Amino acid sequence: MLISCKIDFDKDKIQKFVSDTLTEFNAPFSIKPEKTRYGSSAGKNWNLGVMLNKNNEITLGHKRKKEFKAMISNYMRDRKSGNGWDRHDIQVLGGLISYYRMVEKEYINYVLKQYSDKHGEDVERAIKADLSA
Repeated sequence: MLISCKIDFDKDKIQKFVSDTLTEFNAPFSIKPEKTRYGSSAGKNWNLGVMLNKNNEITLGHKRKKEFKAMISNYMRDRKSGNGWDRHDIQVLGGLISYYRMVEKEYINYVLKQYSDKHGEDVERAIKADLSA
């Protein structure tokens, strides 16, 4: 459960209200304090693998972008040298492309074009070809 508000609020009050409501309805679950966290509007609010930054923009974050570019580069380099990846790893890369594109479409399209141009082969076509082989 993610609770968000444009104005500041008392997180402890909200947590107690939710907890009391769950108890009142005999819910088969409860709030786990060790999994409860509070994020401020100052940024670095990670949820579902994406971050809401200080400008209220959803982003993948610098580290994830760097890892993604390295993954694509490794895949294309390995493919070119005849060291193809196993099916599962290729499926993971294809899934990341789809998910990341939903988050930052322009950036992902830019990276895919950049690496397709660099390696002389369309990254997504290469993935599709390897998965259909």
